[in-house]
Amino acid sequence: MSRGPGKIKSEDPFNIAHLRVAESLTQKQLAERMNTTQSAVARLERGKYLPTLSTLRRVADALNARVVVTISLLGDEE
Repeated sequence: MSRGPGKIKSEDPFNIAHLRVAESLTQKQLAERMNTTQSAVARLERGKYLPTLSTLRRVADALNARVVVTISLLGDEE
């Protein structure tokens, strides 16, 4: 069951898994939508590497989500 657009934050790799599950997708199904491998999706979800903006866009497109980039001064807290 789709819950509509979500937000993906690079500092929160588990958000990708949360959005994937909310879309009722397996890692393999998400990988197919992204034209990548299941192991690449697993690494993304575990935060094993910092994805490029291009990769985040592919994830977002596959999950009906959006990428939001925030730039803040050092020491600023949200």
